Amino acid sequence: MPAIADAVAIQDQKELEGHIDRIRLQVQQPIVSVVDDEKNDVYHSLDLNAQPSLPDEVYDRTIMFGSYQNNSELDEMSIQIIAPVYQQMADNGERLVGAVSVEYPRETLMSSIADKFFRLGIVALISLAVLGTGVVLFARNIREDTLGMEPVEIASKFTEREAMLESVKEGILAINIDKKITLINPSARLLLHHEEDEILLTEALGLHDVIQKENFVYDEERTFNGYPLIANLRPMYTNKRLVGAICSFRYKTDMRQLQLMMDQMKSYADGLRAQTHEFKNKLYVIMSLLQLEQYDEAIRFVQEEAIVTDQFLPKLNRIEDAGIQAILLASMGKAAEKNIHMVIEDRSSLSPTHIPISAMTIMLGNVIDNAIEAVQDEKQKNIGIFMTDVGDDIIIEIEDSGVGIERDEQHLVVEQGYSRKGSKRGYGLYNVEKTLREYNGSLEIANSELGGACVSIILPKMKGEPAHERYYCRR
Repeated sequence: MPAIADAVAIQDQKELEGHIDRIRLQVQQPIVSVVDDEKNDVYHSLDLNAQPSLPDEVYDRTIMFGSYQNNSELDEMSIQIIAPVYQQMADNGERLVGAVSVEYPRETLMSSIADKFFRLGIVALISLAVLGTGVVLFARNIREDTLGMEPVEIASKFTEREAMLESVKEGILAINIDKKITLINPSARLLLHHEEDEILLTEALGLHDVIQKENFVYDEERTFNGYPLIANLRPMYTNKRLVGAICSFRYKTDMRQLQLMMDQMKSYADGLRAQTHEFKNKLYVIMSLLQLEQYDEAIRFVQEEAIVTDQFLPKLNRIEDAGIQAILLASMGKAAEKNIHMVIEDRSSLSPTHIPISAMTIMLGNVIDNAIEAVQDEKQKNIGIFMTDVGDDIIIEIEDSGVGIERDEQHLVVEQGYSRKGSKRGYGLYNVEKTLREYNGSLEIANSELGGACVSIILPKMKGEPAHERYYCRR
């Protein structure tokens, strides 16, 4: 400090005392001694007239060489540092004018350190208490937000949720109170082709109305970009506060397909029940003839029924797929009720297939039902069925004696909603072709020699392989 150096140079004790005392107040009141370049005592903090606490030779190295000294190792009771004092000269030089000794008693330092540690400890304890309280409150708030679940449970629930959303066929869509999409699964995303479609989709499904009116909607029909949808909607609440709305939906065609399949299964059950009733009646007839001792008539009746059975059962037994057998048997009963002559061609044979009965019911059942409808009002009521798996593909051919399908109309009958039978029809062959695509199969339509249509179902023998050949009706 220039002021200290100047005061030492002119030995101005009063000026020096004022500066040093002010500094000592800021640095824990150390013992300070100042000497000039002749090692004469200029200032001492204990007594201005007292001699330095250290011998003159202690300052020798500092006065002679201008070096700093640390004498702490020489005295276990105190820590002492000696430093030179330089005065700035007019020619920007420096000259040594004295030395200053600063000494701290170790007891004073330890007391000061202990005091600082004590105050630091109090601050630390208060900080820990505040921090602990904050952590407890924050943890409680987090647990409320996470419904009391631990992070591992949250991660597990999140994984399950993602797996569920990806696996369900239904589209699932949720929006928040600001009408922004917060959840959309892959099935719902199939409807979206551009980002701007998101707002249109939420509006089309009616999610905006659900947020405004807070109402529940079940099994209502909606339309988006020409797709008919069946939607279920409901508002979402957190702590009784509205936070958004969620919707699950399916294509109406899927619902229609499921309904048709259920109707077909019910129809097959009714057909089998009718056959059971018919055979029971025939047994009553045989029993009555035997009780009346009309043995010849009973034998003739049994022989007539045996001829029909012998013609039908061997052909059915060559169809080894149990599901197809059940469909054919039920269709035979349905056709017999309407006096329709349905035959399985002699050359038909089929090994068990990889197609589940639910899918085969849609494909084969729809085509046979169409054939039955096509001939039920005709004079000639004939349906022929041919099946084979010779080669790389499964070929199933159904032909009828109905009015047939015009060539320019054959590509239209597989379109959704197209039908000549009235409104709310036209899903049969559409569902057949849609199911065939799932199994890499194809559908062929041609004219039959019976006078009507010939519909061919072509499926690959091996699961996952494409159909290998283009097949047309043999006639």
